[in-house]
Amino acid sequence: MAIEKHKYKQVKSLVYDDYIHPKLQQGGKMPSKQRLASKYKVNVGTLDKALQELVLEGFIEKRRGSGTYILPREYNKIAAIGIYFLVLREYDARVSSYSYRLLDMLIERLSACDLPYRYYADVRPETMLHEPLPQLTEDIANNKLAALLVVRSDCNYDDWLNVLPLPRIGFDRDFGWGTVSYDKYQSGYEAGRFLIATGCRQIELISVYDKEWESDKLAQYFMRHVRAGMTNAMLEMDLPAPKIWLTPDKYPESLEYLHYSYDDSLRGYELAKQLFTICRPDGLVVFTDVIAVGVVRAVKELGLFPGKDIKIVVLGNKEINLPELTDVIHYDLAVRDVADSMMHLINAAINHKPPETIYISRTKR
Repeated sequence: MAIEKHKYKQVKSLVYDDYIHPKLQQGGKMPSKQRLASKYKVNVGTLDKALQELVLEGFIEKRRGSGTYILPREYNKIAAIGIYFLVLREYDARVSSYSYRLLDMLIERLSACDLPYRYYADVRPETMLHEPLPQLTEDIANNKLAALLVVRSDCNYDDWLNVLPLPRIGFDRDFGWGTVSYDKYQSGYEAGRFLIATGCRQIELISVYDKEWESDKLAQYFMRHVRAGMTNAMLEMDLPAPKIWLTPDKYPESLEYLHYSYDDSLRGYELAKQLFTICRPDGLVVFTDVIAVGVVRAVKELGLFPGKDIKIVVLGNKEINLPELTDVIHYDLAVRDVADSMMHLINAAINHKPPETIYISRTKR
């Protein structure tokens, strides 16, 4: 069960609260593993996993033949906040504008708080992204970083970020130290409710993650949760639930060619064309803004007028202004809210507070 799978994280939090936090100034010896396992009613293996994470994070130290010790706070005085940013030069500049705006806001906030920072722009080719960034890992090994802000990364390549031995804060990525996210289920639910209220009776989802069946990681990241929210909104009104309409047997060659392309507008165009060969929805939920540009173009080529013949809700970013999308409804995510929330989690991490998840709501524009 999921609860048992993550039991060690609960134990880790308890050990931190009960023993480590009270002794961060002076340090001291921890109780034996057997005593701790008995106290928290877990087996020694679960306790060991919790302690090992605390070792990697620099709070405790295991000494052979002597026991486990809490390290004094001065051991954890590290120089700066790291900022990791994956630079994909071929990526659509309209998409990148959100990430760069978030980066600028985080730097402004770090400077205002007198927190030093180190910027790590990852400009390596895709073939090298599976490996840790050398300068970043070297600085961590030399205790030059207190925590890491992950502004932009790629979950297809960067599993190494998950195991770096320091607090890592990301947007919509949980690295074990809290995360800033938005409720994808609620986004789908609210978009569905809005479309139903405008008279729509068949609503479908178009997303940049078109090969939903191929990558469980990407599917969980977005589509399943949004579709679940849409489904509940529609079932409440006795309407048919949205389908997984793009299946392997219906995946056209044009999309296969574009699957690894960075032209999201063209992908949206091809996805919409394929959707309308399968069904004729009167409402669409689209993720994201740039893919919606292509969707709107395809819809107009079919002789339909967005906002009249078909209603479109875009789950987008407030920082991106696209004149092609004047006839759609936006549920936007404010970059300022994301930056403020990431800073809250960074301050919590460097002050040795437990991790948390902050949900950012999308607002209708």
